[in-house]
Amino acid sequence: MAYALANYKQYNFPQNPTMSLDEMVTNRLFKYDTSLFRDKKARFAYELSGIQLYLNDQLFYSPDLLHAVYDLQTKYPTSTHFDFYKEKIEKLRNSLETSSQDFRNAKIIQANYNSFDNLLKRFEGKNILIDIWATWCHPCIEEFKHKAIIQPFIENDKIEMLFISIDKPQWEDRWRQSIKINELQGNHFRADKKFIEDMWSVIGDFKGAIPRYVLIDKEGKIFKSTAARPSEGNQLIQQIELLIN
Repeated sequence: MAYALANYKQYNFPQNPTMSLDEMVTNRLFKYDTSLFRDKKARFAYELSGIQLYLNDQLFYSPDLLHAVYDLQTKYPTSTHFDFYKEKIEKLRNSLETSSQDFRNAKIIQANYNSFDNLLKRFEGKNILIDIWATWCHPCIEEFKHKAIIQPFIENDKIEMLFISIDKPQWEDRWRQSIKINELQGNHFRADKKFIEDMWSVIGDFKGAIPRYVLIDKEGKIFKSTAARPSEGNQLIQQIELLIN
């Protein structure tokens, strides 16, 4: 509890800086210390817990993870436990296929902005809905399932969509992959530590909590610092309409 209270606002997913995400998967599933477990069943349970962890987190989606799952299925050919993960494995396979295709509706902002206000100046004269998210944030990913309610406002040029990612710099490939997998139409900016600190100081309210939605008016001022989520449907639609009008 003490660790959680001290660290829950820090975006430091545990990772050895000399090890890639794919290496983390391989080491966790195949290169662990087997002497820690009494028998084959205990080792298999540990391996399944790893599969559960990685299949639930888009951050780890990669061909290496898919191959690791296949390798475990080959290792335990008679096990029925993999039936439980059938839908998740299929989702991983389909997501990798989607990420290999072109997605032209995402605009990656390459410029380096060191403050939240400077980034907003890029969209002067436009209403903005900001989505602050991260690839490893499961609730963030779940919200993308409801993004269709925002689409009419985007298509009618009533609002600009700005996704601000707080993923680690070394995870840029997974960030770009997640944009494709979730088909996130709009503008995309990946924030560094300095920008993140400035952003939370400007937005206020529940600092550090994601997913976080913010509405900005045409003058670059905060209209709603904690807007409703897409999953809240009409509540978000009403807030956007108030902003537009």
